Order: sequence, then C-alpha cells, then structure tokens
Amino acid sequence: MNDNRTQTGQAADALSACAEIAAQQDRERWLAASIAPAPERARLAVLIAFNAEVARTRDVVTEAMLGLIRLQWWRETVSAAAAGTPRAHPVAEGLAALFAEGRVAEADLIALIDARERDLESEGLATLGDFLAYTDATAGTFNRIALELLGVDGESARTAARHVARAVAIAGQLRSVAANAARGRILLPRAFLGGHGVSIAGLLAGRPEANLAAAARELAAIALGNLAAARAMRAEVPRAALPVLATARFAGHHLKRLEKARYDLFGGTLEAAPLSAPLAVLAALVTGRY
Repeated sequence: MNDNRTQTGQAADALSACAEIAAQQDRERWLAASIAPAPERARLAVLIAFNAEVARTRDVVTEAMLGLIRLQWWRETVSAAAAGTPRAHPVAEGLAALFAEGRVAEADLIALIDARERDLESEGLATLGDFLAYTDATAGTFNRIALELLGVDGESARTAARHVARAVAIAGQLRSVAANAARGRILLPRAFLGGHGVSIAGLLAGRPEANLAAAARELAAIALGNLAAARAMRAEVPRAALPVLATARFAGHHLKRLEKARYDLFGGTLEAAPLSAPLAVLAALVTGRY
C-alpha cells in the first residue's frame, strides 16, 4: 500500500513538474491547454514539456554533434518510458504515465525528435517547400498528438490542426529572426530569401535589407491563409479540440503586430502585450472560436 502511495505521489510530482516546464518554456501552448479538463490538461502538459525540451536542443548545445547526442538521449528516454522503465526525469516519468494509459505512440514522439535534427544543419532549410514540410513535421506533428491526447478524432479536426500549426510556426519563426540571427542561425528558407534579394550574410550580421519585409509579408500571407482555412472548418471540428486550436488566436495576434510593424523583423516591436495571450484564451473559451 505504501509503495502504491509513493508511486502515486511521484507521478503527481512529475506531472506538476511538467506543468511548470510547459508554462515556462511554451507559455502560449500551455495557456491554450489550460482550458482543457483537468486530466487532459495534465496530459497536454507532459507533451508540451517534452516538445519544449526537444525543441530547445539547438539553443543549449555549442555544436551540432552535441545536439545529435542530446536528441539520441531523448530517443532512448522515450523508449525507456514506453517500456515502463522511465529515467529519473520529470518529463520521462510523465511520458511513462501517458504510455501506461495507452495515450501516445512511441513512433510519434520519436518523429518529433527526428524532425529537430533539421535545426542542427548548418545550411538550414533551402526552399519554401522544405520550410513548410518542417513546420508540418514539428508543429503539425505536435498538434496531431495533442488531439489524440484530447480524444479528438476525425479528418476535419486533424486538417484544421495542421493549418493552425503552420500558422503558429510561421508566425513564430518570423518573430524569432533577429534572435536567431544573433545566434548565427537562419531558419527561414534560404532560397526563398535569396529570391527576394535578401542576403543571408546581411541577416547574420544584423543588417537586414529592405527586401526582407517583402519576404516576411509573403510568408505572413501564407500563415494567414492557413488561419483562414482552419477557421472555415470550425463547424466541422468538435469543441473538444479547442485547447489545441486556440493557439490560432496567438498566431493571428502576432501576425497583426507584424503587419503593424511593416514586417520589420529587426525592429524590436514584435512582442505582444503581457495580457494579450490570457485574454485570447479566455475569448476562445467563451466564444468557442479559434
């Protein structure tokens, strides 16, 4: 009996730790998840924390090989959790709980890890097609798994979630250009930028060119098109998907701020007001609209 109580307490601690990681490292997804019922909210917290840990690999290593080692550690961590022998890490223990409930597939989590190897490539993404495939493999896969954790099925929900994922990913990448350039990284498609006459060397040196705004505007238009497509499907999508799809509101707000800033990606005016995200979630909850 005491062992069971201890295990229950350890599981609760792991879930609480995952919620803290999710709130600190991926605030917008965590806020959207907060409108889910308590059991689903706890499951989403584990997924958000796991995704955040994997996604920040490039930011916490000094060279690509170390990043590959870190990603392999997470692959082995996922496999151990799936086998019921999680490593001593709150996210690993949270994943073990999801596997024990039959809520997640090992292959799906491994796919999220595999997609992050692109972050470690020195040449980055080449074409617009590569960029969109990357958003599908990262944010798109995340949203698909999240729907499964919510118990939401159906092609309409998955398609809407994929559209929202693209919009969220594109808006996030546009807002991060200056910060990434300062780290020596360009994650926007290089051939696409070159087609607009944007110099990669100039971006890395912190000297954006006027044509960058035109490239950013085109990418933002793609994101807005995906938002429109997702919202056009609202009548076909169950309300239970809202904790995933509500992130569309964040993407919409960020894209509006980009437009207001005339797509100046180095202007330093792209951060939203502190209360905008909680208010966006509240609006989604009240209206059912994402």
